[in-house]
Amino acid sequence: MLGKIYAGFGDDLPVSAFPVDGTFPTATSQWERRNIALEIPVWDEALCIQCGKCVMVCPHACIRAKVYDSDLAAGAPATFKSTAARWREFKDKKYTLQVAPEDCTGCGLCIEVLPGEEQDRSEAQGHQPGAPACVAPDGVRELGLLQDAA
Repeated sequence: MLGKIYAGFGDDLPVSAFPVDGTFPTATSQWERRNIALEIPVWDEALCIQCGKCVMVCPHACIRAKVYDSDLAAGAPATFKSTAARWREFKDKKYTLQVAPEDCTGCGLCIEVLPGEEQDRSEAQGHQPGAPACVAPDGVRELGLLQDAA
C-alpha cells in the first residue's frame, strides 16, 4: 500500500486497503524523495505579519517558526534572518521563520493561505491595492514566496 502511495497512485487505492485504526508504520519517511522542489519559500521578515498560517498549513512540516530571546541571536551569522516578535507577550523576543529546502515539495499551499486583510499596511509599503500583505510589489511571493531552489 505505501509503495503505491509513494509511486503517486494513492488515489487508486480503495479505503479498505488502509489500516482500520489509521496508523502507519514508523520510519516511512526514509522512503520519501528529497530535494524535489523547483521553487521553495523564502521568508521576507519585512512583509511577514507573523500569523503562522504558512507553518500550520505546510503538509511536509518544512516551514518552522521560532520565538526566542534576543540575546540568542547575537552570535548568529549575518545571513540569519530574524525580526522582533509582534505579540504582546513576546515583546522582548525575536522571531524567525525558516524553511527546510530538502523537505519542501513546492506544493504552494503556503502561498494559498497568505493573509489579505492587511491592505493599509500592504499599500503603505508600496504594494498593489488588493494584494496580500506578504506579497512583494513585483508579485514575487516572499513568505511570501516561491524562489528557485537551485
